[in-house]
Amino acid sequence: MGPFKPQKNLKDFIKAASITIEILKNVVFLIVGDGEQRKELENLIENLNLKDKVILYKLENGYCRNT
Repeated sequence: MGPFKPQKNLKDFIKAASITIEILKNVVFLIVGDGEQRKELENLIENLNLKDKVILYKLENGYCRNT
């Protein structure tokens, strides 16, 4: 949970998640936060065909919101 920044290496996390999903079909990854890399991460998730398996949530007023 927190800001999406390059130093958090979320792109590599998503790529690793795609490998895990190939092995464990019933797993889903939730990433909570927002920030400068959001659009880039959304594009990567779409390009890897992971929209149903890697889900980005924003934290707003103490609640998670899927956007």
